[in-house]
Amino acid sequence: MTPDSKISLQEEKKALRKALRTRRASAAAQTGLAGERLSGALSATLSLSETAMVAGYLPIGDEIDVLPALAAWRASGHGIAMPVVVGRGQPLQFRQWRPGDALADGPLGTKHPCEKAPVAVPDVLIVPLLGYDRRGYRLGYGGGYYDRTIAALRSGRTILAVGVGFAAQEVAEIPRGPQDEAMDWIVTPEEAIRTSEEP
Repeated sequence: MTPDSKISLQEEKKALRKALRTRRASAAAQTGLAGERLSGALSATLSLSETAMVAGYLPIGDEIDVLPALAAWRASGHGIAMPVVVGRGQPLQFRQWRPGDALADGPLGTKHPCEKAPVAVPDVLIVPLLGYDRRGYRLGYGGGYYDRTIAALRSGRTILAVGVGFAAQEVAEIPRGPQDEAMDWIVTPEEAIRTSEEP
């Protein structure tokens, strides 16, 4: 990739992020009980081992609500973890989490488990997104945290990466570079897409 093509890719992603933020906000406003429906879709789609550690996220703004799904997995005996930003350009860390645990402030309005929460290594990552395509590529917020994290985890073990969002966030093709990691599944309240990139 040449410097010019890299700039072009960054500009293309920036423009698409702006459009998809508007699209996601509209979908969130019009979609009732999306979190509960997403929970049902995830449960019907994913077959997890009894010992699987699931990493989710604490939704902010109009991100789709994954807390009902996390509560259902926790009730089934799965450990739940949440991401922690430890530094710019670094993979995410994960710490164990239970509803009601104290939270610390993170960057950009995020919250995460406190430092005393045990560090966890997830088997399943539930990943928020701004947009996705049917090959499993997602558009995030531009920091590259999940791409670095998924690449690091995949280099040493088998994990399952699941992008979640609203059906309205689908686009024909997500612009991508060599650092962009594909999801194994994309799951919305309406549909589960097993991508062609799945190992």
